[in-house]
Amino acid sequence: MIGNDVVDLRDPETSPSTRHPRFDERVFAEEERDRIAAAADAERLRWTLWAAKEAAFKAAKRLDQGLVFSPRRFVVDLEHGVVVHETAGRFALDLTVRDDVVHAVARMEAIPAAAVITGFVASEDVRQSDSVRHFALARLAKSLGNLRGSIDASPGSRAPSLRTSGGGELPISLSHHGRFVAFAALGEVLG
Repeated sequence: MIGNDVVDLRDPETSPSTRHPRFDERVFAEEERDRIAAAADAERLRWTLWAAKEAAFKAAKRLDQGLVFSPRRFVVDLEHGVVVHETAGRFALDLTVRDDVVHAVARMEAIPAAAVITGFVASEDVRQSDSVRHFALARLAKSLGNLRGSIDASPGSRAPSLRTSGGGELPISLSHHGRFVAFAALGEVLG
């Protein structure tokens, strides 16, 4: 399946002064902590790894509703573009990293990158949950042509899906942080 996460690098939550002293120890595997410590831009790397872990968890959670988020168990390999979890498996990773934002998309390795539609944008709307849904619907309609539907949580889960007016379903992942909203969706309607 798919998952995505966005991190606003200018949001106060990403400031080193607001981070709990044991954050890195709780969140990152030893090799990830070593990479952060050696990085020229440790903050950007920290939040890139975090976004990758969140995205992979969202993808894995679609496959296993009982999966609990333990970030340290999702190990990010940026060189090979994957996130690995000991029981959930491997997820391909696509990243966009800019000065002000990180957007991570994780997908099952069997899903080609070209099959996933993604996007992120700065939003002034304080109701980010609504804003990300409107943005995703507009972008998907533009990409897939005349797609109509609504984004709702799947029955028995919190994972959202776009339910089309024709009765199909499009798995979608939504994210928002700070000024940014983002989504990732499979480019093919199921059903």
